[in-house]
Amino acid sequence: MSKKSALFFSPTFFIFVITIFVFSDKVIWSQEPPSAGQDEIRIVLGKTSINRPNNTYVFYLEGETNLPEETVLEGEVYYAKKIPLHESLQKEIGQKYQIEYYLMDKRLVNVKNSRFELICGFFKRPLYSGDYNFKIKFDPNVQPETIRQQVPVGLKPIIQETTVTFGNPVNLPQEKLTAQRAAYQDLEKIQQFYQNLVQTVQKHRSAQSFDSNQWNQWSEAWQTEVNQLLDKNKLRFEERIYWLESSARYSISLLGNELLRMAQEFARITPGRDLLQSAEIFTNASKEFLAVLNDQLQSLGYQKIVDQPKTAEILAEIKSHYNGIKASYQKYLVNHSDLSLWATGQLLRRTQIKEKLFSLTQETPDYIFAGYILPLGEDVTEYFKLIDLQLINNDRLLQPQIEELQKRIDGYFKGIAENLELLVLPKTGKDD
Repeated sequence: MSKKSALFFSPTFFIFVITIFVFSDKVIWSQEPPSAGQDEIRIVLGKTSINRPNNTYVFYLEGETNLPEETVLEGEVYYAKKIPLHESLQKEIGQKYQIEYYLMDKRLVNVKNSRFELICGFFKRPLYSGDYNFKIKFDPNVQPETIRQQVPVGLKPIIQETTVTFGNPVNLPQEKLTAQRAAYQDLEKIQQFYQNLVQTVQKHRSAQSFDSNQWNQWSEAWQTEVNQLLDKNKLRFEERIYWLESSARYSISLLGNELLRMAQEFARITPGRDLLQSAEIFTNASKEFLAVLNDQLQSLGYQKIVDQPKTAEILAEIKSHYNGIKASYQKYLVNHSDLSLWATGQLLRRTQIKEKLFSLTQETPDYIFAGYILPLGEDVTEYFKLIDLQLINNDRLLQPQIEELQKRIDGYFKGIAENLELLVLPKTGKDD
């Protein structure tokens, strides 16, 4: 896995040199004046695309150059992940995002008849929507001697790059939720495999004899299922484009391989180790496995996902209290009843909304929390503040702001409700 943090440059139409300064795992790109002979080298990027032949995602780039035949070029493709910056930092540096680059694939390509072609990737799972940065690098220091003799002395590395947008960035939150759901489902399968293994070991232990034929017949089918899950898991991205997916890849691989090892270790009955001794070793290994399993589930936020009806119920209560306040407010504007009596009636509802919003933050995953619940709470608080000011001061000029807040709040409720459909229920051990 390779990661680079950088800031985007404005596009230019001249060839420039890029120097790399490395600090830990971060790389900063900066332009330098061209060296002697630099302007004699021409590298022109042509058609760039992301294709999907046979449900396989392939990066493609072609270009032209006046570099000698068989010159080696380094081709790389990165995913450009946008990280929102804090508002104060946005003002300070004049941009909304920090860009983190995650290496997706790289290849060495050779110049043939003044042309070159980069074909890489070949991912068997959908790519995330967003920008993909293609880079072609000519480094005179890694060329064969025959090539170095044909290029100007003192030439510095040359990098040309271009960006392709894949999919629709608006769909990225839903794509992440889909990946999360798939990861949690596979973690549930790991738990099922573990339960099956424990039950089978207990059967042999209860029988006080180890039937190798019976074990082998069961084990072969069980191991096939575990290995199928591990093969499927390898399709997940190692790159931390989405932290949960790459972390789940590691966790599922770790846990699945440990299950296979535990099964093989239990079946290793020898003249020097009887069934009870083997079962005792398995019991100790099981304790360690469960500790690792719980740790991995917690690190992946698995326990944050709750049943949809409970979350939907909390959301419905918040919306009901909010709609009640909104209706009372509209009614007061028409009837002009006792203001103190109206305020007293809203106090309980406002308290309930505050408490339920807190409950909702405990019941939903981070990306729904960050995308909807925080701004919902902020706008509801602002809404209460404005209607109080309007009613106390009889200030009709606040009406457009209040109506705009109402539209936004209604949008948050809608967004949360739509995303609830993508939440996954963790297994509780009870019958469905």
